[in-house]
Amino acid sequence: YLGTGYNSDPPTRMNPIWQWSVQSNQNNNNGYQQSDFLYAPQTICSFGGTSSLTFSHKTAKVVINIRKYGMATDDEDIESITICNTLLTGRTYEEGGELKFMGIANALCDLTPYKLIVQNKVSFEANEPAETALASYQALVIPDNDINQISIEIKMKGYSPFKYVINTSSAHNKWENGMQYTYNLTIKGEKVTATVSGTEMTWEDGDNGGSGGNGSVEI
Repeated sequence: YLGTGYNSDPPTRMNPIWQWSVQSNQNNNNGYQQSDFLYAPQTICSFGGTSSLTFSHKTAKVVINIRKYGMATDDEDIESITICNTLLTGRTYEEGGELKFMGIANALCDLTPYKLIVQNKVSFEANEPAETALASYQALVIPDNDINQISIEIKMKGYSPFKYVINTSSAHNKWENGMQYTYNLTIKGEKVTATVSGTEMTWEDGDNGGSGGNGSVEI
């Protein structure tokens, strides 16, 4: 099941490799919803009755929270949030009933995440109480085994762009399918600091988790 609907023959099939893409603008024209890739490996051989399919997400989810702090006091002042140097296209292949992933290194893009209507409540500093974010975003991304070159850029009215380069020395060095990665960002002067979720979690573990099964999913 792709973001545009069920498809029994995955797109651009290059037997046995399947190629697919996420939307570069996920905040426009259902771009977020159309970026998901759900897959159930079961084969149903019997007729009659009811059978269940267990779907799993083959995209990874990135959640970004901007703190209400310093110059960032009004979300209307945020002109854009961009995840830079992300993979736009991925390839998958089936092996032993499991869908494996291969990235396409030369298919990079700058991705605009989906802005949430309700802001997340998170802790922006270690051992500090949770607070409501100024703005929250989420994006579905191609799994990537090397995220050292990926950054998050924040454009504020009246200021040069602020950039947070993902520091993989203190966090996970890759984005895996079906997993959620959260970045809580604070703009302090010209610097962007971050608290990163200490442990990766599945979508179902997160506040914006999905649910799967029986041929339907909510994201």
